[in-house]
Amino acid sequence: MKIAYLTNSIIPSKFANSVHSMKMCYYLSLKYNFKVSLFGINNKQNKSIKEIHDIYGTKQTFKIKLFKKYTNKFGIILFHIKVFLNLFNYQIIYSRHPFFLFSLLLLKKKYILEIHDLRIFNSFFYLKIFKYFLYNNRLISIILVSNQLSIDFLKILPDLRNKILVAHDGSSNFNKFEINEKIPFNNTFTFNVIYVGSLHPGKGMEIIKPLSSHFKEFGFHIIGGNDDEVRKYKNEFKNQNNIFLYGHISHNEIKNYIYKSDVCLLPNLPEMKIFIKKKYIEIGKYTSPLKMFEYMSVCKPIIASNLNNLKEVLIHKHNALLCSHDDLNQWIKAINSLHKDSKLRLLLAKNAKKDLKDKYLWEVRIKKIFTFSKLI
Repeated sequence: MKIAYLTNSIIPSKFANSVHSMKMCYYLSLKYNFKVSLFGINNKQNKSIKEIHDIYGTKQTFKIKLFKKYTNKFGIILFHIKVFLNLFNYQIIYSRHPFFLFSLLLLKKKYILEIHDLRIFNSFFYLKIFKYFLYNNRLISIILVSNQLSIDFLKILPDLRNKILVAHDGSSNFNKFEINEKIPFNNTFTFNVIYVGSLHPGKGMEIIKPLSSHFKEFGFHIIGGNDDEVRKYKNEFKNQNNIFLYGHISHNEIKNYIYKSDVCLLPNLPEMKIFIKKKYIEIGKYTSPLKMFEYMSVCKPIIASNLNNLKEVLIHKHNALLCSHDDLNQWIKAINSLHKDSKLRLLLAKNAKKDLKDKYLWEVRIKKIFTFSKLI
């Protein structure tokens, strides 16, 4: 079966959506021997296909076809036309953005649509347009990444309940033999706490900053952020020697840093915003963070915010410790508990690893989606 995976992700890039797209295509091609092609946007760095696979830790089991990044509405239209002209020889279209559904007008193909937020459907104009495509019989399933997203989607389009499947994000399995001991990690502290992710408002620096100040005897390691954000926080922490900002790290290397840490933080706030096209977009209610599953994969204890979307995966005192986002004392208590109790650290980590292997590996996610879509 030939599958075209359509994404508006820039590849390679610092964004989690590019990781998601690459991993989905890799495990689609690996697990069921589907002939998969990923269609996305070129980042202008002229990376070779091999270099792209090295960045994401994937192998060349699927094709990558990238087109020039668009800068205006005409560019968006041109991008979609270029993608459309490449789709005639595929049986299944897997779309990560509703705009790709326009090709349903001309192509008699089966479609799967994956949705990560509702920003398009909050527009009356776009909702009217996409209603036609969403009810098209060739659109066989709609994949949503969290129950919270499913609840709000069905408030808008309740008649589509039978087409909907919730499939949280995932991670690949992790093996210790993959570790690169030469990575530059400051291990002068006997206990190390790590955060992986962007530094956008609501992602958690609001909690990490006071925590690192309280626990000056522990090392705090921050991976992610663009150059301006890293520069800003380095200036804020210039008089604090227990916090380390690494900036963007290649996805394939991140697990080396997680492995060398003792505790992983997921301090999301209820309101989480990402900056897109000169404005902030609210995504906090629906996000299914890739880093959460990567923490679970490396078998490390997690302290996370007690938010509904995270609680769909994380269970307090089973595979994580959950804390209120607005109560710093709970976070302090949780770190102290894990520092003092190695058995608790091991219990949470092992349970998280087992849950990942049972429910959230990429191959498990793909099987769930394609079984629901009646394609395997």
